[in-house]
Amino acid sequence: MTSPGHPEPTAQELPTTADPAVDPSHAQPQTSGRSRRPHRRGGGALLLKRLGTYLIVAVVSVLLNFILPRFMPGDPATQLIKDIVAKTGAPPSGYQMRLIKARYGDPDRSVLLQFWDYLVQLAHGDLGKSIEYYPVNVTTLINQALPWTLYLAIASTILGWIVGTWLGVRLGWKPGRKLDSIVTPLSMFFSSIPAFWLGLLIVWYFAYKNGWFPNQGA
Repeated sequence: MTSPGHPEPTAQELPTTADPAVDPSHAQPQTSGRSRRPHRRGGGALLLKRLGTYLIVAVVSVLLNFILPRFMPGDPATQLIKDIVAKTGAPPSGYQMRLIKARYGDPDRSVLLQFWDYLVQLAHGDLGKSIEYYPVNVTTLINQALPWTLYLAIASTILGWIVGTWLGVRLGWKPGRKLDSIVTPLSMFFSSIPAFWLGLLIVWYFAYKNGWFPNQGA
């Protein structure tokens, strides 16, 4: 039965179960399958892009670590020989000089051969010996400083997370107050300064200028 003025729908106007607009079971698998495939492809492409970026950074770091010291005046082997002469009053023997140059790089040798030796030592985990703390290995110095570096990094990360979260909640709960007008501009100002430069300024002011904190050690 239909009300007056409303004719009965014809067979062409009646919805069918095969129509995806009426029966969502026919359309849902297609849309869900289409939405998952680009997501997987995008995740794989992002991972490859990140890996490529890390690889480029590693290669550039190795090249700069090899090239930059060679633009500096002098070389490690010559400087070490001068230090030995200043301490002992006599120049090292020819055999000792050959050992020093073999260890720290012969400046008269080809740059390509020096770079090849550098890559071979780096692949074996040999970072050489320290010039300042000779004959201590560089790896030994890194292992001595690494625990304190990790302690400082973990402690500062936890402290920054606690303070930042508390301030963010406090300012976001009641924005526009006096605290918000003071903290927000200060945070924007300090966030625009590179962290390493700000750290140097803080060490200079609190440790070297005023002596409130020690400038080295734990």
